[in-house]
Amino acid sequence: MSEVAATPYAIEAVGLSKQFDKKLAVNDLNLRVAEGEFFGFLGPNGAGKSTTIKMLVGLLRPSAGQAIINGHDMWRDPLAAKQQIGVLPEGLALYPRLTAREFIHFAGTMYGLDDETIIQRTNDLLDLVDLDKDADKLIVDYSHG
Repeated sequence: MSEVAATPYAIEAVGLSKQFDKKLAVNDLNLRVAEGEFFGFLGPNGAGKSTTIKMLVGLLRPSAGQAIINGHDMWRDPLAAKQQIGVLPEGLALYPRLTAREFIHFAGTMYGLDDETIIQRTNDLLDLVDLDKDADKLIVDYSHG
């Protein structure tokens, strides 16, 4: 297990940059977000918002700089850093013409679970996230906000 640097910051970008061929998408970004703060990226198309987020969560290697999550460098200790975050990308690859119940059942079969276990876990999960009443609604019809 890696040692965690003492830091009050949940997210840090230190000199974070990304170059795509001749296009400089992110240039020397320095950012600190403290634990418990709310933070958002705003800007026009092509401003580097998505690129920055992808670098911070380990989906895209920066050309320079560091992405640090709760004291863990995303590229020096990716496992420890990624254990600190959850990412829900836009355009999540779900099957929009399945219901939530059908999708969870499908996922259970992909993991080789038996039907009895799948049904029980499906009901538990739907109840946990308060979707039990809408379990048979198509995924495409759920709010994405």
